[in-house]
Amino acid sequence: MECADIRRHLSEYIDGECPEDIRGSVASHLESCPACREEYEQLRALSHRVRDLPRQELPFDFTAVMAERIAEEDLLRPRKKPVYKRTWARALELCACLLLVVGLVSIGGRFLHMGASSAPADFGASADSAYSEGYRTAEEPMETAEEAVETQSVSAAEDASAAADASVAAGAENAAAVQRKIVRNWSLGLKVEDYDGAYRQIEQIAADYGGYVVSGWSSGGADSSFRDGFISIRVEADRAEAAVDAIAALGELENNEFSSQDVTAEYYDTAARLTAYQAQEQRLLELYAQAGTVSETLEIEEQLTAVRAEIESLQGTINYYDQLTALSLIEISLYQPSSYTQTVEPRGWSGFVSRVRSSFLTGLNNTLDALAGLLTGLARILPFLLVLALICFAVIKLIRRRRRRK
Repeated sequence: MECADIRRHLSEYIDGECPEDIRGSVASHLESCPACREEYEQLRALSHRVRDLPRQELPFDFTAVMAERIAEEDLLRPRKKPVYKRTWARALELCACLLLVVGLVSIGGRFLHMGASSAPADFGASADSAYSEGYRTAEEPMETAEEAVETQSVSAAEDASAAADASVAAGAENAAAVQRKIVRNWSLGLKVEDYDGAYRQIEQIAADYGGYVVSGWSSGGADSSFRDGFISIRVEADRAEAAVDAIAALGELENNEFSSQDVTAEYYDTAARLTAYQAQEQRLLELYAQAGTVSETLEIEEQLTAVRAEIESLQGTINYYDQLTALSLIEISLYQPSSYTQTVEPRGWSGFVSRVRSSFLTGLNNTLDALAGLLTGLARILPFLLVLALICFAVIKLIRRRRRRK
């Protein structure tokens, strides 16, 4: 046994509590080691002095006083902050929140770009249809509380229903003379030689044919060998075919899709309902002039508000149908193909020098590209590395603190 092990067993050896096997080792070591023998003598003398001290009686309230002092020391002792309230923990939470926000923004932007690049052919028609469906939410007039007003309102509703049935019947009899409401849309795929020029000419065509540009996007800069994009325009419906021919003349037409939607029934159904509500509004105005009590007046005003809201909604739907049928939607996907040039390499000495120079430049460009890719990758994972470094720092600090406590 070494000195350190012997010194750990000296107290047990002096008190006679040491096992027999260890006692023999301690005794033999003390005879051969002066340093341990000296420490043994000091501990032995100290033990004898402690044993010779007179015994003293503790006060009867010693336990209570000690408990109070311990409680006071606990109150005065500074409390440690929880882990989640410490500075490094809050910094870690802030970094995690920033990473989460950046990730959500990048994912949202990527989905938006994918949605814009897909550009379905019937996008305008589906959006217009969804928009038009939003207006078709007419509700029946509210019932009245007073018996007299209820009777008058029922008669007004019956008159409005009769007017609507009459207008529908008249529309069925004069079906041949009804102007049909057709929504026409085109989807074109165009290959052009000058992307920027074709894009500007399509914008000018929209203005020349009484329309406007709805939306559009482009990818690739002016120096790129490949350019593509999308543009959506509206033109006058009766001149839409001429506008399509003008657009097709800008390049090579690779795709031409046409779709139409007959909204005649919906249009005249909405018009009939509008007429019925207008008739009901006139009847309610007459009842409002004849109202004799305050309750009847308030009830009729409430019904007038609901009827006028329906009239405005139906009028907006009719205006929207008029705009859809008056202007046709043309969606164009256009691109400029890549242009490659074929060079004839010289032969002989000049060809050798040219190949060596070309190979050197190619290797240099590849090296620079690899270096740029490496730096770009490091820049992308830098936030993650920072968060990982903070986590490792926090874990190491906690481990060190636990070791110190032990």
